[in-house]
Amino acid sequence: MANSVYDTYVSPLSTRYASTEMKYNFSDRKKFTTWRTLWTLLAQAEQVIFIPSTVIYKIFWFQTLLKLKII
Repeated sequence: MANSVYDTYVSPLSTRYASTEMKYNFSDRKKFTTWRTLWTLLAQAEQVIFIPSTVIYKIFWFQTLLKLKII
């Protein structure tokens, strides 16, 4: 993997105390690739059980609104 700005987490504390592996685990590249992978796996799982994506999102938002006591 090429060493770029997106491969390391930058903060005053990380330059002093964090290991190379820890900086990579909190880097933008790791964060976005993990989210992309999770969304892809979620879409595949929805297709397997034949649930349209809109139903999943409506359930998620309804649960969120209940937690916030808006409904």
